[in-house]
Amino acid sequence: MTIGKDTSGTVVGTGTIHTYGTMSSGIVAQSIGGGGGAVAISSGSDDSDDSSSSSTSSSSDSSSCDTSSSATSSGGDDSSSDDKDSCATLTIGSDGGSGGDSGDVSVYASNIYTGGFASHGVVAQSIAGGGGIGFSSGLAISKVNIGLGGKADGNAGTAGTVTVKTLADTQIVTKGDGSQGIIAQSIGGGGGLVGVALGTANAVNDDTISNVLSVTMGSGSNSGSAHGGKVEITHAGKITTYGTRSAGIVAQSISGGGGFLTAAANSFDKAGSRPESGAE
Repeated sequence: MTIGKDTSGTVVGTGTIHTYGTMSSGIVAQSIGGGGGAVAISSGSDDSDDSSSSSTSSSSDSSSCDTSSSATSSGGDDSSSDDKDSCATLTIGSDGGSGGDSGDVSVYASNIYTGGFASHGVVAQSIAGGGGIGFSSGLAISKVNIGLGGKADGNAGTAGTVTVKTLADTQIVTKGDGSQGIIAQSIGGGGGLVGVALGTANAVNDDTISNVLSVTMGSGSNSGSAHGGKVEITHAGKITTYGTRSAGIVAQSISGGGGFLTAAANSFDKAGSRPESGAE
């Protein structure tokens, strides 16, 4: 997959991109073997509807999101949770067969400005073994269970090369929390990128993240057959991030499954701040 070249192969960039909403990245480019993609759920807010897809399920029954057995849990028995507690489950990736290799991904970007939570400038992913992107935000959700990566019977797969380049004097500006300037991942064995906000503009989750959030990144297949590829980022200009947990550049080549997680048990601006062109 290539973004930012014309049909003759000349680098032309993407033009200026502005996004203002929550979980609204400027560019998302993916090549995924073994099933996956991108899923975002925003539940319980005043101006958002619940969303779902064929690879996503949500439930109001907290028992279906039990995190007590997860390695990310610090213990505690969640079985007594009230059924009225909200629950979000995201599972991305296919079951059975080989994990599947992923292809090369190249992005040639121009100016990008984003304003919302978990709104990255550029996301470029080559993921073998299933996975992608999972975002969840909502009204003090009691439990979040996210799994990125399929369950292959055979080899987990080999990821391709990921290249991100920006044109001269390019500016990438992100205003929201958990919003990276550029994130490039080549992952063999499943995984990807996860962002979770456990609250809304008016309420925060009273529980600790360790009792609420369960994340599994990786296919659970033969990790010895999983190989990450080359990752190359060349930026000619300026990257500015204003939010917490917002890095300028994240580059990952991972074999055996994994990825990048940002989570916060606090409130976020569901309207998003509006980034200004040329903002310092």
